[in-house]
Amino acid sequence: MELSKGRVIPTKTKKKVKKVAKKVSKKQSDVEYFEYKGIKVKRRPLEESTQYLIPKKRFFILENDYVEEIMWAIQQQQEEGDPWNILLVGEPGTGKSELINYLCAELNIPLMCIQGDGEQSIADLVGCIAFNEEKGGTVWQDGKIPFALRNHCSLLLDEMNGILPDVLMKTHSMLDDRRQLDLKEHILEIEVEGRVVEVPEVVSVPNETLVFGTMNPHDTGRHVGTKPLSPALESRFHMKIQVNYLSAPNEEKMIVTETGVTKDIAQKIVTVANESRNAFRNQEMSTPIDHRMTKAWAKLSLKFGLERSIQSTILSRLDEADFDALRGVLLSYGISKPV
Repeated sequence: MELSKGRVIPTKTKKKVKKVAKKVSKKQSDVEYFEYKGIKVKRRPLEESTQYLIPKKRFFILENDYVEEIMWAIQQQQEEGDPWNILLVGEPGTGKSELINYLCAELNIPLMCIQGDGEQSIADLVGCIAFNEEKGGTVWQDGKIPFALRNHCSLLLDEMNGILPDVLMKTHSMLDDRRQLDLKEHILEIEVEGRVVEVPEVVSVPNETLVFGTMNPHDTGRHVGTKPLSPALESRFHMKIQVNYLSAPNEEKMIVTETGVTKDIAQKIVTVANESRNAFRNQEMSTPIDHRMTKAWAKLSLKFGLERSIQSTILSRLDEADFDALRGVLLSYGISKPV
């Protein structure tokens, strides 16, 4: 698209994209819906212009009632035009981002991920005036959010409580009933009653755009740089879901599928991981073993064995008190902490 005096002018390329989209979408006719526990959500037709933003399909196991609720919310927004903003909260490695990426991959939803950190600025999110050497002047350059909205993509604000509160305030108007992003930084010239006036641009949120947020708990003191969301922002998320680790059988299945270890090895790894999580909940450990750690342990064990591979993937992260909490289960597998 090109901007000319405040008007959005579709180019010839855009027309070609629509034709391609129709051809591609026909190939999906045999798998038109994705279903979970009786809730069917229609897959989006593939469009060449945004197909590269659809997450890659990866093995993932859906469980827990909240997945059913998320599917229902997506269905409601898709069929009834009733927007549902969804916030997922949980410890690192519980699969918050993976869940959103998995659902978007299954539903052919292009997804713009914005990683939460203190370096994200308003210019990164909404855009800025930049010098264009080719045009010999300044032009407006979209940030990630308006780019996503103009291209009918969904948004994932990942670890969003790591983003500075002043920056997050820019999202308020697009998350509430207004469903629009105010670009005060981008001034357009429009014609009103025969005269040209300057007004800030407003970008509407398309009905098919889903907004997801994820965050780690901020009240444990473990996640440096995170802050609580303001009540005004948190209330704009219609659902706030607590995400927990997978059940033992499903986590074992994930490890076997992702790494190729035997079921027996996967069971031992998950037993140690769950022991650490129970100890963490009982305030006996400072750091639980998450799925990223168990996956690394399993993959390394294929080459170096279970006992040796745990040293660099797990035990090197633990202090003496943490190891004491796991001493019983580790010693039962013949694993000791190195001196």
